[in-house]
Amino acid sequence: MCGIVGVISKEPVNQLIYDALLLLQHRGQESAGIAVSDGRQATLYKQMGLVSQVFNEDNLRPLQGHIAIGHTRYSTADSSRIVSAQPFLLESALGPVALAHNGNLVNSAELRKELFARGVGLTSACDSEAMVQLLAGAHGDTWLERIRHLMQQTLGAYSLTILTRDALYAVRDPWGFRPLAMGRLNGGWVVASESCALQTIGAQGIEEIPPGKIVIVDDEGARIFAEHTANNVGRFLAIALDKTIISCPRIEGAIPEGRGQITGNFSVDEAKATVLQLRYGALPIPLKVIDTRAVGPTLGQESVQRSVQAGTIGLIVVLLFMLIYYRLPGLLADVALLIYAALTLALFKLIPVTLTLPGIAGFLLSVGMAVDANILIFERMREELRQGRTLGRAVESGFRRAWTSILDSNVSTWITCGILWAFGNSFGASMVKGFALNLALGVLVSMFTAMVVTRTFMRTTVAVAGDDLRDRKWLMGV
Repeated sequence: MCGIVGVISKEPVNQLIYDALLLLQHRGQESAGIAVSDGRQATLYKQMGLVSQVFNEDNLRPLQGHIAIGHTRYSTADSSRIVSAQPFLLESALGPVALAHNGNLVNSAELRKELFARGVGLTSACDSEAMVQLLAGAHGDTWLERIRHLMQQTLGAYSLTILTRDALYAVRDPWGFRPLAMGRLNGGWVVASESCALQTIGAQGIEEIPPGKIVIVDDEGARIFAEHTANNVGRFLAIALDKTIISCPRIEGAIPEGRGQITGNFSVDEAKATVLQLRYGALPIPLKVIDTRAVGPTLGQESVQRSVQAGTIGLIVVLLFMLIYYRLPGLLADVALLIYAALTLALFKLIPVTLTLPGIAGFLLSVGMAVDANILIFERMREELRQGRTLGRAVESGFRRAWTSILDSNVSTWITCGILWAFGNSFGASMVKGFALNLALGVLVSMFTAMVVTRTFMRTTVAVAGDDLRDRKWLMGV
């Protein structure tokens, strides 16, 4: 899940695109980037980190232009590296082109082979880089033709914002798996992954871009309209809808920016009806706003915080259960569980792994697997002690007898994680992949802590205390 946004306006867009990206921060926290066009050249700036960490007044100021696209990244097809940060910007025969992408392609491997066969090198395993390379080298005399060709080549779930020298393109896959909303801004247009980004910068939501649709926003229509009004001052301009003229104002002067005003002796109701027809079309019923809500980026942050809080409470309850029910072995298992948590989080940091909500769920589930392994070991140990075995033999026998059950359980979990990972790759369900990865890594570490760390603690305890502990049944939880 990534956040993408595109803005075209008569005013400078660097601050607008920055504000919109802030509202999409919850969709990706690994990197952020902005590409801007001033009509002559395109400029790109991107770095690893949050939007507020990547951008400041010094690096936003040079991003001058009237068209921009932005991206916040949550990695799915490649690791968290600067070479995979978006947007991607290339020069082509038609001029500069930049692309920001949210989604996953199921035929990425085939597309990369095709590019390699052409002699095109790629710096990352990111689908977006392959898409912009295909777009830059596609057949067609216009960007619209090339984008259509790109859509015919790619299979999967995606939404795109594409920037050229003088136009903004918004594209949604034919299945409509990835969201893309469009809004009207004073003197311009905005497209974004979520409507909350539109509202923040003062844009009015118009529509959710339909599946398979390519939206082109440029100055061509305004230029044609300016020429027509300049050449027909004093004449009438008929506005028709469904073959019916709804207004026919006189052209009083040239309209250079595509925005005009109709004046006349209208009542308030007549003016509202005309605005409604011009804005929304021939609707059989009037539109009425029932409810308006703004969703900010703190929603994702609050969800993560609550999940961490719930996981902490659950971990404390598990630690208390092990301590109360198994006493001394439970205390040793608690220490091993804390080591497990530290090792797992360190592993997540080294890889690195982004802790999304599904990822946190996978980690917490692996904690339960770690507890389950310790319970199997201690129950086997208690059985040996009840049969009169020495403490040392009971410990070794308990670990040996529990090992097969622990291994079978963990292997079954890994197989399930592999199926979930394959499902995520095939259908673009990146959140499922995050859950599967974190669960698989957690189970691997939990098996290590149960069979190595806990065993080491138990052997050390036996060596220090000797068989005197065997007679203290209460302390051993027997």
